[in-house]
Amino acid sequence: MRPIRSLKTLAYISAVVLQACASAPTDTETAKRTTTPVLAGGSRAYAQVAAGFVHTCAIASDGAAFCWGGNEYSQLGSDAAADACRGRPCSKTPVPVSGDLRFTSVAAGWVHNCGISVDKSTYCWGGGASGVMSKEGYLGDGTLRRSSVPVRVAADSLFVSTSIGDGHTCALTASGMAFCWGQNTWGQIGDGTNADRPTPVAVHTELRFRRLSAGAYHTCGITKSDETYCWGDDRWGQLGSGDV
Repeated sequence: MRPIRSLKTLAYISAVVLQACASAPTDTETAKRTTTPVLAGGSRAYAQVAAGFVHTCAIASDGAAFCWGGNEYSQLGSDAAADACRGRPCSKTPVPVSGDLRFTSVAAGWVHNCGISVDKSTYCWGGGASGVMSKEGYLGDGTLRRSSVPVRVAADSLFVSTSIGDGHTCALTASGMAFCWGQNTWGQIGDGTNADRPTPVAVHTELRFRRLSAGAYHTCGITKSDETYCWGDDRWGQLGSGDV
C-alpha cells in the first residue's frame, strides 16, 4: 500500500469518512438538541414514560400506549409513523401503538419494547435490524422476526414487570422468579448457557427477586432478602464481583 503523500488527498479521505459516519443516529455535528425540558407528547396525560435508544413510549391515563421518535426497527408499534428524521423513519409526535391493547407498564429498549397488559399478559413489539430478521428473538414469541404490532410473549407464567437491555428482556413473576429471553452471547439471560432464547427461560437460580434491571449485555436483580446479584458480561467489572 502506497503512503498518502498529499495533504489534499488526506483531507478528501477524511471528509468521505466523516460523511459516511454522519448517518449514525447519535451523530451530534448537526443534530438538534435542547438543554432544558420541553413538553413532550402533546397535551395528553400520561401515567408512565419509558425512554429507549432513539425513541420514547408512554402509557396514557386510560392504559393506551403511544410512542414517538425513531421507527427504523418498528419500535413505535405502528406503520403510521410517516415522518423522516435525518433520512430515517420516525414520528415527531406520539402515534398510538397498534392493537388497541391497554397496558399497566411499559419498558423501552434499544430496538424493541415490552408492556404488560391489563389482563397481565406480556406483549413486545419492534426488534430486529432493518430489512432482516432478528436472530436473537427480541419479541419472546418463539419467532425470529420484527413486528410493528405487539405480539404476545410465549410464556406459561404471568409477569408483573419487565426490563430491557440491548437484545434481551428479563421479567419477574409475582412470586419473584426471574425469566429472560433474547440475545445471550454474554450469558445475560442467566440460564447457564450462551444460547439465544426466542422464548422466556427461567434464570438458573433458586433466588427470588423483587426487582430486575437489564443492562446492555448483563442483568442485575435485588432479591427479596435485599441482596444484589448480577450475571452476564463482566468485561468492565459491571457485575460488581471484584473481577473482570
